[in-house]
Amino acid sequence: MKRISMLLAALVLIFILPATALAEGEETPSPTDDGTAAAVSLEIDNAHVYEGMDKAFKDGYTPVVKDGKAIVVLPLIANGEIMGNTVTATPGLGATASSPFVYSNYQKTVNLDDNPVEGGGTVSSYLVRFDLPLSADRYNGVYQVTIDIQAQASDGTPIQQSFTMYVTITDGQDPNAEPSAETTPAPISQPKIIVSGYSVNPSLAVAGEEFTACITLQNTNDKQSVQNMAVTVSCDSPNFALQNESNVIYIGKLSKGAETDIEVTYKTDLETPPQRYNITLSIEYDNSDAQTLSSSGTVPILVGQPLRVEMETPQIPESVNAGDTMPLSFQVMNMGRSTVYNVRIELSAPGLIPSETAFIG
Repeated sequence: MKRISMLLAALVLIFILPATALAEGEETPSPTDDGTAAAVSLEIDNAHVYEGMDKAFKDGYTPVVKDGKAIVVLPLIANGEIMGNTVTATPGLGATASSPFVYSNYQKTVNLDDNPVEGGGTVSSYLVRFDLPLSADRYNGVYQVTIDIQAQASDGTPIQQSFTMYVTITDGQDPNAEPSAETTPAPISQPKIIVSGYSVNPSLAVAGEEFTACITLQNTNDKQSVQNMAVTVSCDSPNFALQNESNVIYIGKLSKGAETDIEVTYKTDLETPPQRYNITLSIEYDNSDAQTLSSSGTVPILVGQPLRVEMETPQIPESVNAGDTMPLSFQVMNMGRSTVYNVRIELSAPGLIPSETAFIG
């Protein structure tokens, strides 16, 4: 029994020693089960109140909603060294159909800084803040905002964490209100972009040569402007070669009821059959709420083959008797790729009187 008691005492001593070393505050990271250092991670600073917050996280912080914005503040402290002392924060706002937020690209890079806190003093932290604009037709309720954090530890190990907060909307519409003819808002007409006019120079495009189409686009809505417009042009014939640097033309903004012109230049092959072709425009743009819309249009282009007619000169005798009739034979050749109509030959020579105009047809 005595040997067993001594053995137990030795085992207890073996397990107590590491705990004592940690309690004394060694800076070496805690080992994991396999003996490697623990991974670097980020934690919420729940003890301090930063600018934009009404209370600390430990006291039940929730994002503040005022002036048509939701102010989301997330102070983070790392338990180890992060490469470059920077993190990338991206908010997830949920499904567009039910979200009260105005969608945009809110991703940002946040640096480690000494950030002031309530009561004086500063805290070395990554202060993530998003001022999220709210939609004018938002509904009351509690909405989830997930902030994804990406960074790298000093050894290059990737860090990916997500933090969830909830935004409470109380200044919007009542989602449980009974719709009525008086309270139900009228549907908002979305802006349409149309091809309101065009001109082609030359008006008849000649096969084997260039032509330029000037196309007028119009925002038909007199209440909403559009932005981030991308116009993609294409042609229904492989004989057309676009001369612009790109087939996509970008227009930053088109005000309500306004027009703008774009130009596209093509060169046709000499073998292009003479007929009408279409240039197609596919248009994508955003309305004032950053909702993506689309429209399309066409511009007809008439192509003709160049007319090339040659005549072989007949053999004329060196001398004839005055008053004699001298028949002449002409050969006319169509050197082009399209039919030539109403071909006539009129002879004009000093001392000769042609009896009639030669009509070939």
